[in-house]
Amino acid sequence: MSPGESWTRIQATGEGPLSRSGHGAVVIGDMVYLFGGYRDVATQNDLYRLNMRTLEWTHILSKGAWPSPRATFAICAGPEPTQFTIVGGAEGDGGTAGTVSCDVWVYDTTIHEWKRLTKACPNKVYGASACWYDGRLLVYGGSSGSHYYDGVVQYNPRKDTWHTLITYGDPPSARYKHACGVMGDSMYIIGGGAFKPPQDSIDMYKFNFRNFEWSAVEAEGKVPPGRTAHCCWFDATSGIIYTFGGFDKRMTRQSDLSEYDTLTHNRRSIHANNVPPARAFHAAVLYDGALYVLGGADGDVRYGDVWRFAFTTTPPTCQVLAARALAIQLPTEMIDLISALHARHITSILKND
Repeated sequence: MSPGESWTRIQATGEGPLSRSGHGAVVIGDMVYLFGGYRDVATQNDLYRLNMRTLEWTHILSKGAWPSPRATFAICAGPEPTQFTIVGGAEGDGGTAGTVSCDVWVYDTTIHEWKRLTKACPNKVYGASACWYDGRLLVYGGSSGSHYYDGVVQYNPRKDTWHTLITYGDPPSARYKHACGVMGDSMYIIGGGAFKPPQDSIDMYKFNFRNFEWSAVEAEGKVPPGRTAHCCWFDATSGIIYTFGGFDKRMTRQSDLSEYDTLTHNRRSIHANNVPPARAFHAAVLYDGALYVLGGADGDVRYGDVWRFAFTTTPPTCQVLAARALAIQLPTEMIDLISALHARHITSILKND
């Protein structure tokens, strides 16, 4: 740890969200949009925007149709660069089958309007994950309140249809409140559980969009405890995935920060000063190379804070960045072949940064 590597609590101005958990946040340009969650004794459907340049909150009052109050929904950027999407969610603190949604909404940040898709997700689900890839929306996992899912459903906006993907390989167990992100041609699923995490150490799986094959991801180094309701940051520039918070098999809230390098398969703990209180059901965004945590709960107290972690280590060389950028865009099979044939050349560049 560098002496300056420390968490900083952000003191934002304006009309910001009150303490909550189970909300969602996403970055669009220089803005963070935060929606919904559970506050006091009810779920919310309010929308806020945090200007990352001025650190000022704005309460957004959009016109037209609006999603119902909900928490633990899936959220992701897309399908357009100025839009984000939410899927499902529950109307209670945990939810039951009677209060779980299957609707899908897209918010356009340029015209400040919500639009509901005509075709809902096939499953009523909360705690699922969602991502856009190649113009299609993929939803994985989640819970109905009585059942946990382990499949991938895909929405094709051109045909306005949903279908369940037939997948191959070694898939994750059914789970909810995992973390999900896209790196290159793969979707990563990290942690989660039904309800608790299934094992002592966090598990990770990779779904290859090219051949619909699942594979378990093995990591070298110190692997953090298994957890649910955590958050991950997926840095497409460096190929690194960061993990923070969540609760373990004993329902203990966590405050540790770790990283996994998708190119070297190494894991390490990041030790920092001024660590935020342990929490789960928080939201997280990556902006300008820094990690941000928003809200969450420790089991007794809900938070309305914003924390920032920025690295102070020496930036990687242009050679390393170029090699990483190339490797992230290559098919998984090609990366494996390059590593095998050129272990002393390409692999050394990727590992020694």
